[in-house]
Amino acid sequence: MRTSSLIAILFLVLAVPAFAQDGDAPSHPTLEQVRNAIAASGASWEAGETSMSIISPEAFALMFPPADWFGSADHPPAVPPAIPKDLPARFTWDDMDGVNWNTEVKSQGYCGSCSAFAAVGTLESNIKIGRSDSLLEPDLSEMHLFFCNGGACDWGSMPWEMLGGLKNGGAPDETCWPYAGSGADFPCSDSCSDWANRAWTINGFNWCGAGNREAIKAALMNGPLWSGLLIFEDFRYYKSGVYSHVEGGLVGGHAVVMVGYDDTLGAWRCKNSWDTNWGEDGYFWIAYGEAGIDLEAFSIEFNVDTACSSRVAPSILGLQYSGGSSEPPEIDPDEEMFVHLDYEDPDGDLGGGYYELSLDGGAAVRGDAPLIGVLGCDHDESGTYITVKVGEDFEPGEHTFSITIYDLCGKSATVDGSFTVTSGDDDDSGDDDDSDADDDDDDDDSGGGACG
Repeated sequence: MRTSSLIAILFLVLAVPAFAQDGDAPSHPTLEQVRNAIAASGASWEAGETSMSIISPEAFALMFPPADWFGSADHPPAVPPAIPKDLPARFTWDDMDGVNWNTEVKSQGYCGSCSAFAAVGTLESNIKIGRSDSLLEPDLSEMHLFFCNGGACDWGSMPWEMLGGLKNGGAPDETCWPYAGSGADFPCSDSCSDWANRAWTINGFNWCGAGNREAIKAALMNGPLWSGLLIFEDFRYYKSGVYSHVEGGLVGGHAVVMVGYDDTLGAWRCKNSWDTNWGEDGYFWIAYGEAGIDLEAFSIEFNVDTACSSRVAPSILGLQYSGGSSEPPEIDPDEEMFVHLDYEDPDGDLGGGYYELSLDGGAAVRGDAPLIGVLGCDHDESGTYITVKVGEDFEPGEHTFSITIYDLCGKSATVDGSFTVTSGDDDDSGDDDDSDADDDDDDDDSGGGACG
């Protein structure tokens, strides 16, 4: 306990920006100065214009908690995992044999909410890993986690506040409370009224210990980690390579999702929350021991089977064909076939799931996109339409289909339908239907788009 408290105090001292310690203004180095410093130091990273370098230093500073971000004596004690004898030399969750097990890179905007983004990103990846399905796309609400657990844009939060929030209340789906990122604070009461029924929770979280690299690597074997680091002025310009600080003052504390490591590079792999126009499509490498990256790494205790056991399956309330009819239609051979499914999703889990389509009794084919890209407009827990493209260029005659929707837990609902394809001899019929089909064709091929 004594050691962990001292580490927290040490990190606090390190996290105090230089201009706050001595009263001098930060240097705000230019891109040319940073590039010169990289060349002079022999550092192995590339600097360039990014989404962070084109904003003012003052706006950039708004994204980071001030000096007292880690100012707490309540730091959890270290609980390092068992360390295997044969850790691999390289391991990254964003490139496991070409597969990325993380969710998409997001943007925290002008708010010190990085700790919430790191916590949510860690849990989202662990959901995908626990379900053994890299194509799932869970999207949980950073807004809810941050503002319902003591977060404030102008000073951020403690890491254990956000991780503790995941344990004690959890984070519902993004549609419960979409992220704003304006820099303004909001009351927790702005979250959806049924958030507790929709929230994903963890069983606990563990600090790997200060600078315990082998423990951090061992923890990464089970899933990405929450990790803290210090942000210097030159980090704004990071484009690629292995980052090490070369120029500029200290801005503040930050939190990211640590997703892997590479002993040959001597670096950790991390996912940031500054959108994809910064770094390596939102990711970065950072040298072992650089900017405090080894000091604050937390793993989470999470079992997806336990989490899914109490969640409610989605249901399909009805099926409509293109044009709004519930009766099986007749279409021309060259006409595209769309259907709209009215569904109910009490837990908000369907958006990150997927659908499967079986045509004429054939094998079920999984949709190209997760349902989060297919749900269309007005998606919320009370139900709306999913638009699915059944196909086109059919042979004349009667056809049947079956569509099954799956949520993040693999819980499902199925609906069957049919339609008849004409011989195509009546050239004067179906003009209006052709117009409807053209409208539907404006949607992407994955079925995204129209609400019925």
